[in-house]
Amino acid sequence: MEYLFSEAIIQAVSQNTQGYIDTAIKIIGIVGGLIAAFKAISEIREGRILRERDYRWKQTNAAKELIDAMMNDKLALAAASMLDWDKNIYFDDNKRSFMISHQEVVRALRIENLKFSSKEKFIRDAFDKFLNYLEFMEQFIKNDLFKYEDILYPIEYYIRAAKEKHILDALEVYIKEYNFNNSELFIKRFTQKK
Repeated sequence: MEYLFSEAIIQAVSQNTQGYIDTAIKIIGIVGGLIAAFKAISEIREGRILRERDYRWKQTNAAKELIDAMMNDKLALAAASMLDWDKNIYFDDNKRSFMISHQEVVRALRIENLKFSSKEKFIRDAFDKFLNYLEFMEQFIKNDLFKYEDILYPIEYYIRAAKEKHILDALEVYIKEYNFNNSELFIKRFTQKK
């Protein structure tokens, strides 16, 4: 009888222990699953952050490439320089030199009396090129290829110079007349901020 009683106790303890072991295994499984889920979420988050950084880098690089292209474009760079420097000397493709003042820039950007001197044609060609780059910049911002902040320098400097040198009003009239619509929006980003 004593043997049967001990066997019953052993069996009851064994079942109890088995229940504890089963519960412990389930808890370990749940904790392991939570750890794996947390690790997976963390890796997904890190991957997303890395993809965002990579995309942001590509945006910044796209802006830099467009600015570099503008600064390497002889005519666009001449227009930017005309916004800054008064009475600077420029050369056209035929190696003719022109000393150009701010007043001559304003006069060349007129929208009536459309007979132009060689110097005025050069100025208008230069500003057409410059505005084409501004067109692209605004379009690329709209398309989220880069951000406004990516092109602040040097564009903000040139827009401010145009305003300070009293060229901006004539430039804005020219922009409207010749439908440089993105350039108009782009310049407003600078002139209407703050």
